[in-house]
Amino acid sequence: MKNFTLVLFLTTSILTLAQTEKNTYNFDNDTEAFFGEGGNVSATPSGFITFSPISNYARIVQKTNYINAYENKTIRLRISNQSSTNNVLSLSVDGKAIGNIEVSTNDGNSFKEYVFKITSNKWIGNVSEFKLFPRNSETKMNDDDGALIIDYIIFSKK
Repeated sequence: MKNFTLVLFLTTSILTLAQTEKNTYNFDNDTEAFFGEGGNVSATPSGFITFSPISNYARIVQKTNYINAYENKTIRLRISNQSSTNNVLSLSVDGKAIGNIEVSTNDGNSFKEYVFKITSNKWIGNVSEFKLFPRNSETKMNDDDGALIIDYIIFSKK
């Protein structure tokens, strides 16, 4: 049992050390390690990533870097929501829901900035996994195939 505990501790430590702190994602022709679960993520030369959902439980995930939750209490997102029904972005960290951001639908070519103050008591320590779930507020699922285009995601103190 001691050997198992030591191996588990060392594996967890190595994985944590492999991550670096990153608070700003601006997607300059790079997905910056974001990927889709139940959807696809692609980068464009113009500095955006596009998330195209293909399932009702689609989400965009980043778990290569970590965020210092003690210091960063605000998320700024600049997005263009191409969906006609998904009017909420649900946020989760390390497998725990921390809140929702109400967003507009059918943005077309326009982008909007959303600011979310994190007050959840689950937002602590070094967050190693961050997920965004585009959702319809009524069905609680991803209702259609409208893409979510992200210009930037910034975690900050205020």
